[in-house]
Amino acid sequence: MSLASLSFRIAATIHDKKRDWGLKVDPTIRAHSDIQYGKSKKYNSLDIYYPKGTHEKLPVIVNFHGGGYVHGLKKNYIHYGMFLAKQGFVFVNPSYHLAPKKKYPTPLEDLNQVMHWIAENADTYYMDVSNLFIVGDSAGAQLAFQYSTMYTNPEYSKLFDFELPRTPVIQGIALNCGMYEIFKKMAALIKGEKVDADLELIVLLKDYLGIDWKQYEEHFAVKDFVTERFPPTYLMTAEYDLLREEALPMYEALTKRGVKVTYKKFGEQGEEEYTHIFHCDMNLEEAKEANREETRFFKSLLN
Repeated sequence: MSLASLSFRIAATIHDKKRDWGLKVDPTIRAHSDIQYGKSKKYNSLDIYYPKGTHEKLPVIVNFHGGGYVHGLKKNYIHYGMFLAKQGFVFVNPSYHLAPKKKYPTPLEDLNQVMHWIAENADTYYMDVSNLFIVGDSAGAQLAFQYSTMYTNPEYSKLFDFELPRTPVIQGIALNCGMYEIFKKMAALIKGEKVDADLELIVLLKDYLGIDWKQYEEHFAVKDFVTERFPPTYLMTAEYDLLREEALPMYEALTKRGVKVTYKKFGEQGEEEYTHIFHCDMNLEEAKEANREETRFFKSLLN
């Protein structure tokens, strides 16, 4: 592991603990924990949350967590996931393999396994697979964008060696404080051009993509493969989101392709609580309202 990835992982762990300080598990939520969906007990496991007393199927939210591809496990999203479940959803909270031990496209393969697992276990956990939504933050938003493109464009999915499930149906996605142009950033840096990303991020991407990263150029021309079949999208950023400048170009690219997009920037100058992935901080009332708004968008898409 590079020094940059190690320092990022340490700093993110400290941040997550500080963010969740004092939070308690919601007693109104039923949790099924540490369900294994693949070979690894640590990385191929997931939690399921839904309101206690649930007896009928509910729409599903699947979380593609962030963390720069080198950090993050499902335990970092317990309180966030339970809050979303409380809005009337089954929340699927998986971990996946991290770089640099496992490189691209392993996280996509893991998350595809999650989707297969959902299709096979929907009845056990009250999951309505005809109404499934994906949320992703930061690097997880990039994974959600890439996977949803694969799911809705057979030509793009042919670039990958794994088979997608026929169900569930992705009714909509939410891309929160995401980074999307990772290949462009890598290429620009190698050419010695100015790039809108700090050196630490570039090192994280190298740990994720590996030394042969150029072979994936077509994989990361994702926007070129977006079609009108791409799911309706809630695209969110914040005033002090370190990736805010990536949001509007993504909005423009999706709308150009005929995708229904709702764009939202939270916060104004001086409201410093509206930072990168602020919506995961369930100690913030602003985060709760942002998540309520996002789930209202999902509910507007229910079939």
